[in-house]
Amino acid sequence: MINDDDFRTIIADRSKLISGGIHWSVAADHPPAQRFRQPVRSQAPWQLTAHGFWNPMYQSGSFVLTEDGSGRIAGLCFGHHGHTNPNGARPGPLHLHRWQDPHQARFAAPLPDLSDGS
Repeated sequence: MINDDDFRTIIADRSKLISGGIHWSVAADHPPAQRFRQPVRSQAPWQLTAHGFWNPMYQSGSFVLTEDGSGRIAGLCFGHHGHTNPNGARPGPLHLHRWQDPHQARFAAPLPDLSDGS
């Protein structure tokens, strides 16, 4: 599991870059959904991978960042029908998951409105 300091370092690292092109393919377990999986290059010492998922039937998807030794780090869900946290809070259709013990991804937080350019 990634600790808080490593999480902040990974997220703040502006050298991250998805290697090569992104190639979407039909998700065999969820057709007509599509997904991709691509390595992420970085100056940081972690082996990162970006995962994308899009389901046109529900107009929803996600992007997830994983680290080869620790698993999932964070995920952004969008156009989603909604999510309910264990405490009953609903973060809305655009929300961020952070994987951490003991709740793993069950807690999500809404993203701030950045439309005003701040």
